[in-house]
Amino acid sequence: MKHPSKSRFITALLPALAVAAFLPVEVSAQAGNCNASLEAEVDATGPFRVGEPVPIKLTLGLDYSGGNANYIDINHFEYLLDCGEGETYPACTPQGNTVVFDHASVQTTCTDAQGNTPATLITMDDGLITVDFTVQGGDPAAIRINEPSLVEPPNTCEVTFDVQVDGLSASNQTREIVELTGWSGLDAVCENEAPASGAAASVDFMLENPNVVFWVRKDFSDDNPMAVNAQIQCNTGLPVQQSSPLSDPVNGESFPFVGFVVYAFSPGFLKCWIWEEEVPAGYVESYDASAVPNNGIAGDIIDDDPDFSGCIFDEVVGGWFNCNISNELLPSSFTVNKEWLGDALENDVDLVAPINWSCHNVLTSPSRGPTTVRGRFTLYGATDSQTISNIYPWWGGTSYCTANEQIIDSYVESDNSECSDVSIPFAPAPGAECTIYNTVFFEGIPTLSKQGLALLVLLMFGVGLVGFRRFA
Repeated sequence: MKHPSKSRFITALLPALAVAAFLPVEVSAQAGNCNASLEAEVDATGPFRVGEPVPIKLTLGLDYSGGNANYIDINHFEYLLDCGEGETYPACTPQGNTVVFDHASVQTTCTDAQGNTPATLITMDDGLITVDFTVQGGDPAAIRINEPSLVEPPNTCEVTFDVQVDGLSASNQTREIVELTGWSGLDAVCENEAPASGAAASVDFMLENPNVVFWVRKDFSDDNPMAVNAQIQCNTGLPVQQSSPLSDPVNGESFPFVGFVVYAFSPGFLKCWIWEEEVPAGYVESYDASAVPNNGIAGDIIDDDPDFSGCIFDEVVGGWFNCNISNELLPSSFTVNKEWLGDALENDVDLVAPINWSCHNVLTSPSRGPTTVRGRFTLYGATDSQTISNIYPWWGGTSYCTANEQIIDSYVESDNSECSDVSIPFAPAPGAECTIYNTVFFEGIPTLSKQGLALLVLLMFGVGLVGFRRFA
C-alpha cells in the first residue's frame, strides 16, 4: 500500500518500461520539444479523518528538452475521485467511497500570457472533476507555463483545493483513498501549436482509524442525586455494548456525564442505541438526540421512535454526538374519605364534615423544591371523598399528609387516626388514601334507630317486670 501523501511525477519521455510500471501518458508527434509535467500531493501533514477536509496541491510545469518550444498553454485538467489502487489516468474504477470535491476551495497561482490570474470553471460528473482555466479577454484563454531556463525561479503553476471523505466502503479495510489527475491531447498546447504530451499523476492518503464519541447527560426535574445506568449498543465497532453510571450534575455528583467512545467501524455503516437502563420509580423519561454542531456526521438521528425509548444514531460517519436523558417526576395524590357510622341518617343529623388537611415535604411541581401545603374542603352525606391532586413526593425525605375534621356539633365524635401522617408514594403506585369515621351521640348515648329504640324499651320493660315479681 502506498505511503500517505506520496506524489508521482510523469513525463512523456519516460522509457516504455517506466511508463508501463508507472502512469501512462499520451505522447504527440511534437512531444520531443514540449514535455508537460504534473505532480500531485497532499498539502498537509495528517492525520486525516472522515468528514474533514484534505488539502490537495497540483503542480503543473514544462519539462523543456530543446527545440523551439518555450512554453505550453494549459486550458484544463481533470481530477478523478475514488479510484482503484494501481490504476492510471484516465482509467478510474469507483471504489464505493464517498469523496466530495470542494469546488469553492480551488485556488491557483497560475497566470495567462499577460500575467492575469484565470478564473476556474469546474464541472463534476460521477466522480470526474474537470477544471477549465478561463481568462476574460486573455490571449490565449488559458494559463501559460514558460520553459524553466527562461524564468527564475522556474515558472510553475500550483492549483490547490480540498477533498473530503464522508463515507468509506465496507470493503475498504485499509482506509486508503487513491485519486488520479492529468490531461491529454489538446488540453495543453505547445508554443509551436502542437499538442503537449499528456501528463498524469496520482495522489493517495490514509484516513486515521475513526472513532465517534456519544456524550450522554442526565437531568432529573427535581434534581434527584441518584445515579442511573446509561447503556449503549451498536451494530458494529468496538466495544459493541457499554454501560456507565450517570447522575444529575446539579448536586455535584460523581457522574455528571459520560462519553461513550466507539472505534474500529466503517463510517456510514454504524448504528447505535443509547438508553437509560431502568427508569426510576416515580419518573417518566424523555430523550433529546443531536450532533455536536460542525462535528458529528450521521445519516439519521432519532429520539422519538415509537418502538424504542432512547437516542438512535444511524449511518454514523464520525464526530461527536449528544444524548440528553431527562426524568420528570410524576404527580401523586392524597384522597380523604368520610364515613358516618350508626344511624345518623335516621336521626336527622346534619351530615356535614369540614376537613382541614396539610401535606409536608412535598413538591407542588416536578421541578420545585420541597414545601408544606395546606387546605380545607367539606365532605357531605353519609359517605363522601375528596382528592388533593398534583402533589409530588420528595426524594430527600418522607412526604406525608394529614387530615382532620373540624367538629361542628357536640354530639358528633370523629375518628381521624387513619388520616394522621399518611405517606405519599412515588408513582406508579396509587396515591395515598385514608378515611375519617363519624359517630353520633345524644347526651352520651349513641343514637339508635326505631328498631333499636323498640328493643331498648322491651329490654327495660323486661328488667322492670323481673324486679316487680321478685319483690312483690
